[in-house]
Amino acid sequence: MRSTDFVSDIKNNLKLHKAIKNISEFDKPFYVDTFESIFIQENECFKDEPEEKKFLGLFSNLVNSFLEPYYKNKLFPSQTFICDIFFLEIKKQKTMGSIIMEKCILDNVINSIEVYNLLEDTLVIHPLADFGFQNVGRSLYFYKGIASIYFSFSDFIIFPQANSLNQALKNIETAMKHFKLPTTNLSKKLFEHYQKSRDTKWLINNPIIIHQVTQSYEGYYENQVFIVKQLERHLSLLYLINSCYANIRNKV
Repeated sequence: MRSTDFVSDIKNNLKLHKAIKNISEFDKPFYVDTFESIFIQENECFKDEPEEKKFLGLFSNLVNSFLEPYYKNKLFPSQTFICDIFFLEIKKQKTMGSIIMEKCILDNVINSIEVYNLLEDTLVIHPLADFGFQNVGRSLYFYKGIASIYFSFSDFIIFPQANSLNQALKNIETAMKHFKLPTTNLSKKLFEHYQKSRDTKWLINNPIIIHQVTQSYEGYYENQVFIVKQLERHLSLLYLINSCYANIRNKV
């Protein structure tokens, strides 16, 4: 888990306090049980479309502003889950008839991220060609025999074509050690099953990029958003490295 020292600034963020206060002035949306129910029962939650847009706009700005410091620190708790937690925390205080305590709500949301394990270390594996780097693998790795050399960045590690499942598993274990994750024995049978049932021959037949993401996600598309946020920070480096190798080859 990476440092979350920045959360004290979130708790005292007056912009977030104001956003919570403005959202709390709405009553009907909090009659339903969950944040998702608002979209199902929208006619019962708002008097008209402008009011609905105002509420959802305020809620979206609150969640985005809350998550921004996490993203800057390479932490990606699920936005879907955070929406639910904010909704339930505000609803709870309104149901109790309490004066809305903005800092208390922020405390509870931040604590819930830890309680519900919304920040977990994940390794994501892709064939390098998935991201338009069909030629990078060929120019970085000259011979198929090169299997143990790899390039690493702060959140990425790039391996050449493995040419065998055993080497691919060794590469994944190397990545787990590189990112200081608890190393466990990888199941060769499990990976063989995936190769047969999900067409994952690319794990052997392509240079791969493995990156570490501290995240949670509610579904496939949300997961992709986190991955893209990480990738966009480093893709330019790959182009620069590719250009560097090209220049070196031209001078030799």
